[in-house]
Amino acid sequence: MSPSDDEARRLAERLERLKVGVVAHFYMDPEVQGLLIRASRFYPHIFISDSLVMAGRAVEMARAGGCRSVFVLGVDFMSENVAAMLKENDMGDVRVYRMDEAPIGCTLADAANSDEYRQYLSSPASRRAEEPAVHIVYINTSLRAKAQSDQLVPTITCTSSNVVRTVLQAFLQLPDNAHVYYGPDAYMGANVRELLTSLAELGDDAVAEIHEGHTASSVAACLPRFHYFQEGKCVIHEMFGSDVADVVAAEYADAYVTAHLEVPGEMFRLALLKSRTGFGAVGSTQTILDFINGKVDAAVAAMQEEKDGGGTLTAERIRVILGTEVGMLTSIVESVRDKLRDSGPVAAGIEVEIIIPVSSESVTSVEASGAGAGAGATTDEVLGGAVVLPGPSGGEGCSAEGGCAACPYMKMNTLAAVHRTLDLLEEESESASAHLAAQEPDAYAEDLGDGSESVAARGCRPIVRMQSFQAKGVFPDELVRTVSS
Repeated sequence: MSPSDDEARRLAERLERLKVGVVAHFYMDPEVQGLLIRASRFYPHIFISDSLVMAGRAVEMARAGGCRSVFVLGVDFMSENVAAMLKENDMGDVRVYRMDEAPIGCTLADAANSDEYRQYLSSPASRRAEEPAVHIVYINTSLRAKAQSDQLVPTITCTSSNVVRTVLQAFLQLPDNAHVYYGPDAYMGANVRELLTSLAELGDDAVAEIHEGHTASSVAACLPRFHYFQEGKCVIHEMFGSDVADVVAAEYADAYVTAHLEVPGEMFRLALLKSRTGFGAVGSTQTILDFINGKVDAAVAAMQEEKDGGGTLTAERIRVILGTEVGMLTSIVESVRDKLRDSGPVAAGIEVEIIIPVSSESVTSVEASGAGAGAGATTDEVLGGAVVLPGPSGGEGCSAEGGCAACPYMKMNTLAAVHRTLDLLEEESESASAHLAAQEPDAYAEDLGDGSESVAARGCRPIVRMQSFQAKGVFPDELVRTVSS
């Protein structure tokens, strides 16, 4: 996570010379994020964020920065969204490249392309004449899924940052009998229902903090008309099951607990409960990062107040359970380091400990056995009879197989792939062009079988609706008319 300035400067100079912008997701490997963060000090068109911001920053890089190409370090739906939004903003000539010729998939995105998902939406589609409906689809899906969904039920995208507000806005702005269908993430759908139920119980003031147009009673009235798909799951976030939540609750009672909206309900409920007293946070990757930064800021302020009052500064350790993909750790470390360094000597006693849950299935049991060495343990004569304990049962290192919540698809975005793609841009040969073409996202130029607009254009519509909602705070009139008609 601490590359040299020389290495970072070399990458920055190559990107600048070839007019390449880079947008990367928080879940990149530490060596990738570390170098990109350091290189961004020498070249401004490098940005790491959650999926909500990636496409918007790519448009800015092309419009204001003059970038002719954009590298997307993420999974395929992210590069599709970037390419679609560039085209939507009349910058379709800017090339977008994934970091591999092979598909960089996502089990959650795949769920929205399934027959089961189309069947899930077919039911409200058949009743639209008497029962208005809107479909809120997670941004982490393909353009094809967004287009096919919108063909069945009027659709708007959401992110883990704005999903709760989007759901509440739908119930506020659409007809009183309108139903909301969310998908494809089953855990996020269940967690949104849990959060809405909790808000209704907490009262009007708690509701107003989330959405000023609702009351506790109006939220409660919405719940029977909120539906979610129950088959889509991220295989990485699925690791945060009941066994992990039980260990966190029992062994880390003094720690802050964070949970992404994609994690299973047990872990989410634990973080949600802690959030009521300021000891937890639930939401997006950006929400988790902001929460940790806020705790660091509070600790620094407390230290400064103690110093100003003539007191003795004492050490403080901030312990945080990271309830999301482990790649998030790099951005957290970089942000916390910067804050502590910028705060000067007053922050010298502050430590931040990030605790990464590990799947219990990957841990080999060493319960006491008759031999007293632990089940599965052996002795090694070369080591003087020392007891040798078995390692992880499923794999090794910080990987999904080793028990960490590390996405194998995100790991396809390597520094070697970045440099290889830059080499191809410099080569300017037919062979290089063929390889680059294989790294471009699907253009979705075909229509949906009805002879109308392309899949790409129809798939953009739900994204544009979300952007309008983000900018204006209300759903666009076009969406309201479509749902109501």
